[in-house]
Amino acid sequence: MAEPVEYREADGKVRVRSPYSAEFVRLAKQSGGKWDAAGRAWVWDSVNADLAKRAVLDCYGIDVDDGIAPSLVTVEVDAGALPEDDGRLLLDGVTLARRYGRDDPVRLASNVVVIEGAFPSYGGSRAHPAVCAGEGTWLRVRDVLPSQLACLRDHYSADDWRLVTPESERVTALRRERMELVARLERIDAELASLDVESGGES
Repeated sequence: MAEPVEYREADGKVRVRSPYSAEFVRLAKQSGGKWDAAGRAWVWDSVNADLAKRAVLDCYGIDVDDGIAPSLVTVEVDAGALPEDDGRLLLDGVTLARRYGRDDPVRLASNVVVIEGAFPSYGGSRAHPAVCAGEGTWLRVRDVLPSQLACLRDHYSADDWRLVTPESERVTALRRERMELVARLERIDAELASLDVESGGES
């Protein structure tokens, strides 16, 4: 998460500053919140404090009253399945990757890395640069909010993303190790075959 969630009650108002989330914007608007551009915060009348707290809990997994830390997860997602808008690759309205100019490299958010494939060196046009995420380019995204996880579960195929757990990381590591061992065995077999030929098949 790029920034912490800040909740404050003062002067008959509730103010919430938080990382951008399309889901939180929706919840804030429907519960009477108003955007304060100067303060970069959503503002409610204190009589609706319970609704503001509920929006924070539903979107970010934070119980304001109990101080419960958000339950953030890590996911891996097929970049080609994500929507793109104005040169930005998005997950629930949050930018994961962006290309500022047609010939500029793709810049990743601080919580995102590429684990498979790659982005092309250029994309779109001069007026409208594009990330152009191709099939087979996978991203690992840390600190995924509850609302973003819900978005993946509700709107994406199981083939397009996966939740990273200690067990899945261990499986991935073992598969990588197995591939390396198989490749090593193939090189050993090839070297043995070569030596066998050179020695005339003598044992």
